[in-house]
Amino acid sequence: AGQRAQGYIALIREGRYEDALRVIKEDNPFPGICGRICNHRCEDVCNRAKLDEPINIRALKRFVTDKVYAQPRVAPEAAREARGPEAGAQRVAIIGAGPCGLTAAQDLCKLGYGVTVFEALPVAGGMLRVGVPEYRLPSWIVDREVQDIVDLGVELRLNTTVDNLDDIFAEGFDAVLIAVGAHEGRKLPIEGADLDGVMVNTVFLRDVRLGNPPDIARQRVMVLGGGNVAVDVARTAVRLGAAEVHMACLESSETMPAHAWEIEAAEAEGVQIYRSRSFKRILSDGNERVAGLECLNVAFMEFDEAGRLTLETEPGSEQVIPCDVVIFSIGQRAGLAFIPESAGVGIT
Repeated sequence: AGQRAQGYIALIREGRYEDALRVIKEDNPFPGICGRICNHRCEDVCNRAKLDEPINIRALKRFVTDKVYAQPRVAPEAAREARGPEAGAQRVAIIGAGPCGLTAAQDLCKLGYGVTVFEALPVAGGMLRVGVPEYRLPSWIVDREVQDIVDLGVELRLNTTVDNLDDIFAEGFDAVLIAVGAHEGRKLPIEGADLDGVMVNTVFLRDVRLGNPPDIARQRVMVLGGGNVAVDVARTAVRLGAAEVHMACLESSETMPAHAWEIEAAEAEGVQIYRSRSFKRILSDGNERVAGLECLNVAFMEFDEAGRLTLETEPGSEQVIPCDVVIFSIGQRAGLAFIPESAGVGIT
């Protein structure tokens, strides 16, 4: 993002918190969000670590935003260069009001383009708003930082699904940015994946954030996956009153993709993690409802450069973990089915 940390850290040292926030927002429209959920890889390469430890850049962002956001909000001035179509400005349509789409909207608006953002959901913010749990990222912070972008002169159309690019160009837009995010969760093609009680991570988290959580109180929940999103799902299930929450993943303790501090937090809340497990099938109770997960111990696993998995399991290591709900959290993909082949948009 090209964030210049030295400038705002110097301003924090001088107690000039509003100026520090202004400097951050020159490069980054989401300081309150980054101050809470960024994985702060900048700190991994901070030179200060050669002396003692890295500067806690993420915490400093949160400190500044907590200070300034505690005061009454002052709306930013509309971008001076912004001109409507009547002034001959080119118009850009952005599909998706997530971090990519909104950042582009801010930058394009400041450059003088007319910008309209189309968002299928009833709220803006994308995964920040419907994928990250409330306990990690309060809704009001996302809403505030989105509003700062809208107030520059960006038109935001919520509850508006785009399924035809020709319709966008027919409305008079000169260019389209597709920023739909990876909101489609995935299931493994295993027996029982369509039983009643099987869910996917993205839908589960979105329903919770939009105030329509599934009723899993007093049920035994099994989350399949070992990444940070799987941890979010598991910890959200705890908060919904599940009787037991388990996670199962292919990886060992050393190779789990979730951050160590996320795993530690989940286990502290009572989540039991089954590592080095391969999922064979989801068992039925005879009435098309989930009754358990049958898995095997992993003897060897490795992903090659193309992302293909080599997996070996221990013969005879089958085991059943009883559960009432299974939530797949093995990755997401982008919903790009609406892009016609004739558009010439390549997908890697």
